[in-house]
Amino acid sequence: NVDEQKLSIRYHYGGHFTFSPRRKYTAGNIMVKDDHEVDFLSYFTILDDLKMCGFSVLNGDKFYYLKPKTPISDLNGLVQLEDDDGVLSMLSSYKKCRISTFEIYTLSSKHDVLPNAHLDGEVHMDDDSSEDGGGNKYWFGA
Repeated sequence: NVDEQKLSIRYHYGGHFTFSPRRKYTAGNIMVKDDHEVDFLSYFTILDDLKMCGFSVLNGDKFYYLKPKTPISDLNGLVQLEDDDGVLSMLSSYKKCRISTFEIYTLSSKHDVLPNAHLDGEVHMDDDSSEDGGGNKYWFGA
């Protein structure tokens, strides 16, 4: 468990999210990194791991951790990691659940749409929107 000071991170990369009938990560790969030291895990440690997958925040790529004991289909289950405070929050949530394997999902800038209940106005139902083919209309704001 997390109290033992070692953890594993399962990186999901190179794919994207699909939402029909529910959210899942498709067309991607998985890289597992074992034996991370809890006391030394940082935002930049994670970025270093992700560089091996061709991932770059400088190109607009983003990454999210899956809340522990939460299915990927839960629209509130992914939390974007942007700094060390986010990593500390992730560590805390996993420690509470006594889980030592973290799930991190990457999202390339070319797939930069993550429908979520907390987008703060970036996705709007609107008459000036475009249809997604399934009758759902979305407007993607900047």
